[in-house]
Amino acid sequence: MKRIALLLLATTIYTSVHAQGWEIHVAAGTSFGKLIPTIGSTPATSAIHYGFSGPGIFLSPELNIRVGEHSRVSMGYQLSSTAFGVQLYPEGRIGGREISYDVLTMHNFSVGYSYRQNVLKEHMVIGGFAKAGVVFGQMTAYGDGVSSGYSGANESYMSTSRLSDFEVIPDFWSPTATVGFIAGPNFKTGVWAIV
Repeated sequence: MKRIALLLLATTIYTSVHAQGWEIHVAAGTSFGKLIPTIGSTPATSAIHYGFSGPGIFLSPELNIRVGEHSRVSMGYQLSSTAFGVQLYPEGRIGGREISYDVLTMHNFSVGYSYRQNVLKEHMVIGGFAKAGVVFGQMTAYGDGVSSGYSGANESYMSTSRLSDFEVIPDFWSPTATVGFIAGPNFKTGVWAIV
């Protein structure tokens, strides 16, 4: 009797389920970060530059469910790693320089909504999206670099030392929000599964 009841329940649920469109989007690329000095920091000059120390990387898989012809709701994750810090130029930008940087790794968990419209006979897609979530950030590495140089007859040499290690940036949680535009070619592929 129990098997018959379960069979009837499964049949009822199966007949009331409508087809759903699921999509998996994966993005990867280069990320850049900039160190923003706080109040009380040494002001930036021609000898001290708070700037990009080098490009990082990001990887962002995302699961989308179609809720309409043009609308999608998403659940996403993004892993990014960026090196940023300070550059010292004792003789200005022509001479040698010293770089001191930290590497920040962030894990971003988000939910979002996107609207897409096919244009140009469905060869291109345009639209926009909005996401909100939370990010967990960690300082995962640090480094220093120096390059020697000279400006005219003035040789330049410098040496710096870090005052602290991994306590510079403590682990943190922070809310995030993203708004953006979508534009690109429209490729259609399908994955079928029979269960």
